Amino acid sequence: VWIPVVHLRGPVVMSEDEGGRSAKISAERVVPVLDALAKDEDCSAVVLAVNSPGGSALASDLIARSVERLGEGRTVVAWFGDVSASGGYYISALAHEIVANPTTITGSIGVVGGKVVVGGAFARVGIHRETVVAGPDVTMMGPWDRFTPDQEKRFRGSLVRVYDRFIDVVARGRKMDPEAVHAVAEGRVWTGVQARERGLVDHLGGLDKAIERAA
Repeated sequence: VWIPVVHLRGPVVMSEDEGGRSAKISAERVVPVLDALAKDEDCSAVVLAVNSPGGSALASDLIARSVERLGEGRTVVAWFGDVSASGGYYISALAHEIVANPTTITGSIGVVGGKVVVGGAFARVGIHRETVVAGPDVTMMGPWDRFTPDQEKRFRGSLVRVYDRFIDVVARGRKMDPEAVHAVAEGRVWTGVQARERGLVDHLGGLDKAIERAA
């Protein structure tokens, strides 16, 4: 019987190719590791040592789903280092327990999205472009033009759906009503002490505390 500690450090991304050579939490790498542990009959518990400012909503959701699968047959305890916010909290929310340092920066349950528009800037220096498309809204996320009113409405709708999914994951993991999660969400940031007071964290302590809880 063994209790592995899985260190998850850096921004949450989909692919190992993203973010250069710096540390990252890549869904394409992390999900297979967690799924393999879920099949390991000698693995009685897992500690996730998380230190992340967040990142991709899709990658966070994929990892959260693998954490949920992992927890179906064993105890999963998440431990928060210096920062475990946004996607860092997302991937941890479905653990059975969460341990955080008192000064951990966590929470930031929310979603941010948009695009940088450079068409006007390039036009001022004499750079223009012509686009040939095969259908409407093909270039919706392109950097040349602002959203049309309809595109902006659709984009905002997609952000709302991501936010609602985040709220649902936290509500299920923390056994809270969605309304109670919303009251501490909307991007609000908490210390470990404040997060515990609001039901987002179970215990305060270091990695040794998380290993003790898993054991």
